[in-house]
Order: sequence, then C-alpha cells, then structure tokens
Amino acid sequence: MALAANALTTVATVEDELGISSGTENARLQRMINAASAHVQNFCNRTFYRDTAIAETVSASEGPYMILARPPINSITSVVYSGSTIDSSEYEIHNANSGILYAVAGSWGRTGLYYGDISQTRAMGMERKLYTVTYDGGWYTPKQDDDDEDVTRDLPYDIEQAVLYVVAYMRRQMGRDPSVASESLLSSSVSYASVGGAGGSDWLTTQIPAAASILSRYRIPVLR
Repeated sequence: MALAANALTTVATVEDELGISSGTENARLQRMINAASAHVQNFCNRTFYRDTAIAETVSASEGPYMILARPPINSITSVVYSGSTIDSSEYEIHNANSGILYAVAGSWGRTGLYYGDISQTRAMGMERKLYTVTYDGGWYTPKQDDDDEDVTRDLPYDIEQAVLYVVAYMRRQMGRDPSVASESLLSSSVSYASVGGAGGSDWLTTQIPAAASILSRYRIPVLR
C-alpha cells in the first residue's frame, strides 16, 4: 500500500492528529488517506494536486471566458484551437483561482453546433472540445512536498483539515456495519439507516458536516 498521487495529507500528519504511535498503522492509514482524499475530490468535483503539464481538451462559448478544470492556474504553456496554436497575446488568465481564461479580443472561436435554418441558432450544450490547453494547475500537496525536496506545499490548510476529519471518522467506524443506525442490547433491536442518507444528501454532508462546510467554498460546478 502507498499513498495515491491525489493524496491530500500524509501518514505522519494523521498520526499526529489522532495520537497514533509512529509506524504502527501505516498500511491502514495510507488506505484511509487515499479513500478520504477521493471523497474530498469527488465532493468538490475537482483534482487538487499540482501538475505542471496538464493537457486539457476544452469547449468554449462565443463569449470571452474559458473555464479550466484544474485551478488554480499557475501558468499557461499553450492554447491550441483545432490544431493551430493561439498566440499568447490573444488570451490572459482572468481568474487563476477559478480557472478562468479570457479572450482578449472578446470571444473564443466557435465550437458549437448550429441549426441549419435561417436563424442559425446555436444548439446549447453541444459544443465540441476543439481547444487543447496545456497548463500548470493545482496546488502542491503535503505528499508532493514529502516526495520532492524542490517542492513546497501550498495546498490550503483547511482542505487538509477536512481530509483529516474524514480519516478520523473512518478510523472510528472501523469494523462497524455502516447501514446500522442504532442497536439495543436488551431484546436485540437493530435499526438501519436509509440508503443514501437523510434527504438524499451526499455522504460527506450527512456524515461529516464539518468537512463539508470547509469544502463548500472549493466546490466547482460540473460543466462538462
């Protein structure tokens, strides 16, 4: 067992947080960190760890904005439209933390489908991914800091704290049937939780609201 590439904390940090003796639960904690990091990533609809050479295919509206999936944007290497490289003077980073590029001319090229009638109306949601953006995006995680002496962690500490909350919850639940909501010793009564949690809310919100509250500001909409 080893920490996954998207792990958002380290075994040493979890040991310190939970008061676990160093080296006594390595494999278990690595598995829980991997699972907790995946829960956080899925809740926020994004990948947090930094990659200096992301090649993302993107569609764009005819407006000035293009949204990338791996913010924050640290730098742009190239933007290619239908095989042709766009000069860097034609775009700029509009909002690094939100992953937004801006077309200086005011509009990106057409990537949508249009009805063939006289109106030439654009078919919403049918844009083709004709742009390939190569860029440096995301934050360096504590794991990346540990793995590479030339890297300094810049992942926000509240994201790591949310992961620690999830790991702590998972460790407390070891060996328990998650479908059991309550038990009674006398007369052997057992009640079961409804599938999906109260009100159909996602698992993180219902089970670890403190983590969900922290992460809510980092969630991004699923646009494609």
